Amino acid sequence: MGAIGLTLYGVVLFSAVDARGDDAVANEIVDVYGGHPAMTHYHDHNVPERLDVRPGADGRSAITGYVRDGFPLYGYLGVGGTELTNGDLDVCHGHSHGTLGYHYHAPMEYPYTIGCYKGTPR
Repeated sequence: MGAIGLTLYGVVLFSAVDARGDDAVANEIVDVYGGHPAMTHYHDHNVPERLDVRPGADGRSAITGYVRDGFPLYGYLGVGGTELTNGDLDVCHGHSHGTLGYHYHAPMEYPYTIGCYKGTPR
């Protein structure tokens, strides 16, 4: 999938797979922030715990970036500060609740960010 979005800290977010189609976080050398350089560009493959440190008043992770289809990407914590898993989210790794509307979460398990696009990538 390549570049799937942009983090609020200015780093391009790639999908979980590398050029061979393997789990990049498990098989590539990534730094403590979940990213690495490729050619001349640094990019992330996940939202690591150390960058998901700004929970909102309800305990949910803050927005960490936006996916190419325009939906926001939150970290791995849901309402109440509960760590979300793939089973808590739809096939694209998002859900709707409250006034937030549809949004993605970045769980700590593969594929770490989105499983597919809910909207149309731009």
